[in-house]
Amino acid sequence: MRARLFLPVLVALAIGSMAPALADPAFGMWRSEPDDRGIVTMIQIVDCDDRICGRLVSVYDAAGRPLDSPDAGRAYIWGMEPRGSGQYRDGRQWVPERGQDFAARMVLEGDRLTVTHCSYLVICRDQVWTRAN
Repeated sequence: MRARLFLPVLVALAIGSMAPALADPAFGMWRSEPDDRGIVTMIQIVDCDDRICGRLVSVYDAAGRPLDSPDAGRAYIWGMEPRGSGQYRDGRQWVPERGQDFAARMVLEGDRLTVTHCSYLVICRDQVWTRAN
């Protein structure tokens, strides 16, 4: 009788311990499209508990030359809730050229991540990022 109860518990523990190893498809390094100033950013997207977040890793000018940035390491996106089918909602995005953060959402399609931030919830702007790794 004990063996019958023990085996399902072991299986449940093994499956539960595998869950953190399953990576969200949005995890990784992403290259933004150039902003209004021609600046391109590299953002590392990682797990933040049950949400998705990303940090600014590096910055490049319009010619592709690396720039020193005091914002390296800064939170770039946070609070993104995975909703399945490549949809992420209820997050925030910091927009460097504005120096502000805004409500944001993301849509993942293959190696393209469309990041949309909205001010006043009605004025929205899309930016397409491409997978860098």
